[in-house]
Amino acid sequence: MTFPRERRPKRGSDVTHKARRLLVSWQRLLRNALFEFPHGRRRAGVVLLVALQEQQQQFAWDMRRDTSAHRRKLSTPRRRSPPRPPPASKSRTRRSSGPSEPSPRKKRRFRPGMRALMEIRKYQKSTDLLLRKGPFSRLVREVCQMFSKDALKWQAYALMALQEAAEAFLVRLFADANLCAIHAKRVTLFPRDIQLARRIRGVENI
Repeated sequence: MTFPRERRPKRGSDVTHKARRLLVSWQRLLRNALFEFPHGRRRAGVVLLVALQEQQQQFAWDMRRDTSAHRRKLSTPRRRSPPRPPPASKSRTRRSSGPSEPSPRKKRRFRPGMRALMEIRKYQKSTDLLLRKGPFSRLVREVCQMFSKDALKWQAYALMALQEAAEAFLVRLFADANLCAIHAKRVTLFPRDIQLARRIRGVENI
């Protein structure tokens, strides 16, 4: 159910009504002045002028107040627009004719030898296995088939223990071979360094 809206008087009709009231008040003032000062027309004219100025000021003040109130009633609340993101700095923005693409990040370049030292520290701190479990288990089964024709089965813990022992043996062997390379005043590890390390160890510790 819709209710009829209240009809508000138009702005023009309100102005004409006030103008009529002002005109009637001026006529009354003029009659009073003429009746009060019949012989002094000059003085009556001065009084009329002052009264008219006062009425004009009052009328202007009323009109200003009415128009401001009318504007307040008609003004609708505006929706606040979402805050805009801050503009990017001029140093970072680049003008390009094509679509903007993210610039590839440059790889950090280390000094020679720094990467090797970082990898050494990384592997010394970790206790994980370095060889892959799948290839190592296949290698163990292949070696088993060389000594036995039967299909032997291995438990996961047995393969893990064998891999731990194999990696420990290889680490110690490479450490001894590295000492042989340093003794030869070299940094690169050669196969002959590994052979020399195994020969120095003897037959029992090969």
